[in-house]
Amino acid sequence: MKLRFVICAAVGALSLYLTPLVNAQCTLSSETMVANGANVCIGYDQPEYRNPDIKLGTSVLAPYQGYLGASQIPGDTDATFVNDDYLDATPAGRSTSNPAGTLWNTISYNVTYLASASGWTVASANLKYASTIGQVGYAQIANLAFNELENSGFGEGTHFQAGTFIDGVNISGDTGRDVLTSIDEAIYYIALQGTSHDSHVGSIYKIDGMALSALADSLIGAVKTNITAANASASLDSDIDNVSGALWVFTPTNSANLEEWTFVTTPEGGSALAYLILALGGCLAAAFFARRQASMGNLV
Repeated sequence: MKLRFVICAAVGALSLYLTPLVNAQCTLSSETMVANGANVCIGYDQPEYRNPDIKLGTSVLAPYQGYLGASQIPGDTDATFVNDDYLDATPAGRSTSNPAGTLWNTISYNVTYLASASGWTVASANLKYASTIGQVGYAQIANLAFNELENSGFGEGTHFQAGTFIDGVNISGDTGRDVLTSIDEAIYYIALQGTSHDSHVGSIYKIDGMALSALADSLIGAVKTNITAANASASLDSDIDNVSGALWVFTPTNSANLEEWTFVTTPEGGSALAYLILALGGCLAAAFFARRQASMGNLV
């Protein structure tokens, strides 16, 4: 009996230790698995393309390698991130001169969670651009981020295969680097809709007066046509899985930090924390019934 209580106490202590706190100091080593509404520490490592970084104005373009809580990818803290945050894309951590970068707290949401009415209601209170672009805007960004992450392994100078399309836009013949940076430009523009930073004349789009690539213009036009209020939820649901895992967005708890997207592989059926809570519940139930049985035995 005493041993059972000792084991249960240990499980309970471990579950409390692993429970993330939104206001806790951001450290990679103490992270739990990604879950909807969970606090996850992420950080910058190095750009996918270097020498030099490609920028729109002073904001970094193209995906980059970063850190996603040590326990997210066992034995490896690297993940490829896509940033949707043009205005804050130049902190100290996004510089090749500071490869270790900075870490920041985020709240994680899976795209399927954003697709549901109840999930969107909860997430929209935290997502960085929800108040201006809504679920439709996030569905458009998710679609582009999915395609960018799916193809981010293409190196500079590598061409996409013939007949490759993103939302009906033929990207064949463009270099991998050109496509990925154009997708970033399109994502930045969509996130900035409804602010003083976006403008367009017909199908020519600009950020702070700066013209985007022709490919970015085409991508923006395509997602705005193809993803509307009528199908935003279905579009988010369609951007679920890739061979690298499921698509998640990580929105910062401090608005000065970056909002990021990446694929995450998590154990089937739930997070590590969920398993611990389940185990703790089982321990407590077993202890309760054991004590009850012992008490009834004493009455006989």
